[in-house]
This record gives sequence, C-alpha cells and structure tokens, in this order.
Amino acid sequence: MSDTIHSMKYTETWSGLDQPKVNIREQQIRGVMAEITSLLLSKNAAYGDSALTPSNIFSKQPSIEGIKLRLDDKLTRIKNKGITDQTEDTISDLIGYLVLLKVALKEQ
Repeated sequence: MSDTIHSMKYTETWSGLDQPKVNIREQQIRGVMAEITSLLLSKNAAYGDSALTPSNIFSKQPSIEGIKLRLDDKLTRIKNKGITDQTEDTISDLIGYLVLLKVALKEQ
C-alpha cells in the first residue's frame, strides 16, 4: 500500500474550505524513524555488519546472542544512569539493535 493510503490525515474547516492537514504525530514518527534508519545504516557500514555477521575471533556466540548481549548492555546503562541528554544516544542504539534482532530472527 502506498504512503498516501497509510497517511493519517484529517480535514479542518477554515474559511469555509476543507483543507487537508497532515497529522503532526505522523511527521514526528517518520522523522525519528528516518534518523534511526540513517544511524543504523551508518553504524552497520562502519562496523562491517558485525552484529549480523560476527567475526567470532574471541566470542563464538551466534549473532542473535551477541545482539541480545548488546541490548542488555544498553538497558543496563539506562537503568544505571536514567534517561538524560547524556544517554539519549543509548535509546537510539537500543532501537537500532532491536531492528537488527528482528532481521536476525527473520534470517534464522
């Protein structure tokens, strides 16, 4: 389905005319997801797809277990430090690792 079909729109009567207005929440969600996508693709390229295809030099864990470990590390950081300006990047990393986990589970 196209984005147009999925777009949440409403009309607002203004000066007797119906004017389409894009739902602000949809714009915010799309913006955040675009930032996460860009970050995830950039890090995946920089790290050589290591989350999904680990080098297994020291650790022999399969990719799913390695991703779960990284998720635990991110959650522990949030648990210990809370959610602040200093840990906001941790939230983005957490979302990225959850996406990678979904990819890894689909590849299983």
